[in-house]
Amino acid sequence: MLRPVRKLLHDNLNAMRAALGTLDPATVHIGLYTAIAGPPDHNRLMADITEASYTGYARQPVGSWTDAYDSTTGLILLTADNKHFTPNDAVTPNVIAGWFLATTLAGGLLLGIEPLAAPVPLSNADNTLTVEANFGFLPTGNFG
Repeated sequence: MLRPVRKLLHDNLNAMRAALGTLDPATVHIGLYTAIAGPPDHNRLMADITEASYTGYARQPVGSWTDAYDSTTGLILLTADNKHFTPNDAVTPNVIAGWFLATTLAGGLLLGIEPLAAPVPLSNADNTLTVEANFGFLPTGNFG
C-alpha cells in the first residue's frame, strides 16, 4: 500500500479546494447538528443527522480555504473562514452537538462531520457558536 508523502497530501488538499473540487468553496457549506444516529464516523450520511432548527439558522458557505499547511499537531490541513451561528430569538432553542460540511446549501451530501467537545446551547440572540472548519490528513494514517 502506498504511503503518501507530504507533497502529495498538500497537492491533493489544494486540488480539492479548487474550483469544481470536492471542497469547492463556491458550493460547500458548513452546518450545525443537534443529534446523530450512530457514532460520528466515516459511515454517516446526511439522513443520520438532525440539523439545527433555531430561528434564523441556515448553513453558511465555506467562503474560502487556506492553502494546505502543516499544523503544529502533525496534520496537513485546510482551514476555512470562521463562521458565526447566532439565533435571531429564543423561540426555538437548540443544543448543538457538532458541525458538518455538505455539498449544498440544503440537502446534498455529507462530506464530513465533527462533534463538539461539549454540547453548546443556542437558546437566544445572546448565544453565538463560532466554527473554524478544518479538513486534512494525518500523514502517518493508513490510506489503504
